[in-house]
Amino acid sequence: MGVPQDVAKAVAFLASDGAGFVTGQKISVNGSNTLE
Repeated sequence: MGVPQDVAKAVAFLASDGAGFVTGQKISVNGSNTLE
């Protein structure tokens, strides 16, 4: 089971300079449990 900190880490990355070239992506923070 995920915790809020898992999402917070992804948000922190996307808000950082390291994500400067990340655009238009769907990022699932779900521990590989994606149903599509």
